[in-house]
Amino acid sequence: THYTALGLQPLAICLANKGYEAFSGACYTKVLKYTSRIKDDEVEQLEKAAHVLAMWIEEAKAQKLKRS
Repeated sequence: THYTALGLQPLAICLANKGYEAFSGACYTKVLKYTSRIKDDEVEQLEKAAHVLAMWIEEAKAQKLKRS
């Protein structure tokens, strides 16, 4: 929640400043991090990964529209 409270999320800033390729790489890294962590609250980590995947899917769809 600390990212959503700021208004802009780091991934959105990455996309705006560095483009889709950098954004995709950052998403991949975050999903890998969240799904491989060994922490007490597995569900919380999976929810974080799902949030990043949702952002990635949304942007991939937008990129597809730009190319068509």
